[in-house]
Amino acid sequence: KQWYQRRVAITAGMTKVKRDESILWNPDTESLTISTDSGTESMDAVNVAFENENEGWAWAGTVEILFDEKIEYYLDGCSSSYQAFDATLPTETQKYWTIKYNNAALNLVIYCNGVEILNLVLSDSVCKNSDWRDNWKLKPTHIWIDANLDTASDNTGFIDFGESTTTGLHECPASHPYVYYNGEYCCKSNLEKVYSPQGAKCDGSVIQSDSLCCQGDEHMPCPSGRCQSYGAI
Repeated sequence: KQWYQRRVAITAGMTKVKRDESILWNPDTESLTISTDSGTESMDAVNVAFENENEGWAWAGTVEILFDEKIEYYLDGCSSSYQAFDATLPTETQKYWTIKYNNAALNLVIYCNGVEILNLVLSDSVCKNSDWRDNWKLKPTHIWIDANLDTASDNTGFIDFGESTTTGLHECPASHPYVYYNGEYCCKSNLEKVYSPQGAKCDGSVIQSDSLCCQGDEHMPCPSGRCQSYGAI
């Protein structure tokens, strides 16, 4: 791998995953969401490497999610083996994986379809590699998605850099900017779908945070569990 590859800035909104390019990422202000449609036992993987431009494109750790018989995670440079997530994963095949990383606190949080499934503070007791701090203590400035290692998002995968604030609020991505279903989902349209059993919550009017339907069913889960509309934070 050549660390001098051109850097690419991706603005908010779901964008087709790009591989073998260093992509700007500021974990202090942004979360990272990648979509996949892989099934268990496919042996596909999400593989996101962190880079630090200021240290000569030094490697700053890697998050890998493997679709084995069970979906497990591996933190390269920290883990000694693949580990089960803290919580039961959502059953939907289409999954949105959101990564938040507080480098100062060495706190890594992962959500799947809005459900928090991992909240880990890296430490000597957690990381089995004695030199784990040499990499994970470096603050990421970019990410790298390797074409040979990341296979889960190769066909339908999209990436989103959303707001990641100290209050835990997250914006809907620009591709689905309108929040509804009490903040749990984001809609592509600003209108409700017409579905008479839900009455005024699904009557085709302008979508609200408490609406229950999205026009065309073009929606996605809030990446962090509860969102505000894009641009509201």
